[in-house]
Amino acid sequence: MSSIPGIDFDHYGTLKQARADAFELCEHLEGCIEEGHARIHQARMGFDSIESAEAYLQEQIEDYDDAEEEYYNIVRQIEEWNNTYRGAHANWVWAQEASGNPIHKTTLGHGPRHPSSYLLHDDEGNLIFQRDEQDRYSSYTFWLENITHPNPIELLGHAYFSARELRVAPSLLDELYKLETDYIKCNGQAPVERIQEIRGLLKVGYDLYKIEKVGPPS
Repeated sequence: MSSIPGIDFDHYGTLKQARADAFELCEHLEGCIEEGHARIHQARMGFDSIESAEAYLQEQIEDYDDAEEEYYNIVRQIEEWNNTYRGAHANWVWAQEASGNPIHKTTLGHGPRHPSSYLLHDDEGNLIFQRDEQDRYSSYTFWLENITHPNPIELLGHAYFSARELRVAPSLLDELYKLETDYIKCNGQAPVERIQEIRGLLKVGYDLYKIEKVGPPS
């Protein structure tokens, strides 16, 4: 799937271009206003008509006010679009994962980048897979908690970790999730030794990440 259904990305592209054009026009008119002040200065020295200079300046100020109002109107429309998109993305994440489709194996043509693997939540140093009511993996809480951020995976390494931060292959988290899911479904009848082995590797990666993040004492 290359995009989230129901989201008009062409409209978003149009808004971004309109914002850029409006900003460029504001910058141009700022230069015209400076020129108007310069013309008034020259008029006061007798090199120009004061009436003409004042009329020019007033015209540029009015044009700038109109352009600035249009710019901020477009900014508001983009923010509204972003809010709609982020809500739609969070709902899409929920629907995909509830259907058994892990989103880290999906690349969208637009919007935030997805993590390279399942996410583990840092519960006071204990890394756990968050699950829904049906014990299915869910990263919905991560996206919901960071819904205002334009690219939430930049926040990984704090409350949530992917394979990248833990320095392991994504397939290792795939394996761990499957093993722990089997453990839950089979009431503990799963290879606990392998689960502990993987958990040990994750703990090493977690500790190293925390050490490097904090850095040596100053």
